[in-house]
This record gives sequence, C-alpha cells and structure tokens, in this order.
Amino acid sequence: MDRTKDKSKRTFEWLKDYLDLQQDIRYLNWDIRKSEIELERFTSGDLKNVSLNERSRSSKIEDNIETMRARLSFDEHMITDLKNLVSTFKGIDNQIIVDKYIKGMTLEEIAFNYNRSYDDIKHKHANIIKCLDFLDDYQDKLYSLTQRDDY
Repeated sequence: MDRTKDKSKRTFEWLKDYLDLQQDIRYLNWDIRKSEIELERFTSGDLKNVSLNERSRSSKIEDNIETMRARLSFDEHMITDLKNLVSTFKGIDNQIIVDKYIKGMTLEEIAFNYNRSYDDIKHKHANIIKCLDFLDDYQDKLYSLTQRDDY
C-alpha cells in the first residue's frame, strides 16, 4: 500500500468508529424494544401466569434492559463527542465525508453547499472511497437494513 492511501485510512479512522457506534446504537434500540415486549408478555401478557426461577433467562430481563440502556446512553454520548470532534476538522475531504456519512447529504447537495461542481465533489469522494475499503461493507449493510420491515 502506498503512503498516501495509508495516510488517508488513518485520517478517516474516525468514520469507521462513527459507523460502528451508529450500528451499535441501532442494534441496542432494537434489542431494548424486543426485550421490553418480552417483559410485557411476562408482566401482563400471555406469559403472566408462568413462574420464573432465579436461573431462567427471562427472570433477568429487567436487569438486561437496564444494562442495555446504560450501554445505549454511553454510545450516544460517545457519538455526540465524536460529532463534535469531527466538526472541528478542516479541509474539503473531511467536509465531504462529514456531510455525506454523518449528515446524510447527497453529493449534489454537498457540491451546492460548497459552490463546487458536482463532478469535482464526485471525483473527490471517489478518491476518498478508494482508500476506505470498509465503506463498501457499510453501504451494503445500510441498504439491507433499510429493506427490513422492522427498521
């Protein structure tokens, strides 16, 4: 790997951290909802007459929910800190990545905001992406998530 590509990977390591945190937050929200539904079944639903013992997994649902909520709160705090950090980064390459992957803007919108041509922004974005192999996986996961009914 050439030094330019290696430097670009290091420059945008924050993006991988952001995407990982974002994915963890989505999953924790889903897992909390799922666990709350399960708890509801035991407290007032079809399983309210089932007796649980100390060793059963279901007897620990409330504790698990609290643990997940604490983790969710921590991850949300971390993602806020990371957003604050990257908002201080300079340079058009950083701005393109922030606008595209954190703010969810299209390349056309980014070009308009920076008074640049769409082709210029598209070219810069393509050059950045060549250095960041993990973005392909992220785009695939995001697409498959948006296709799910429970998302």
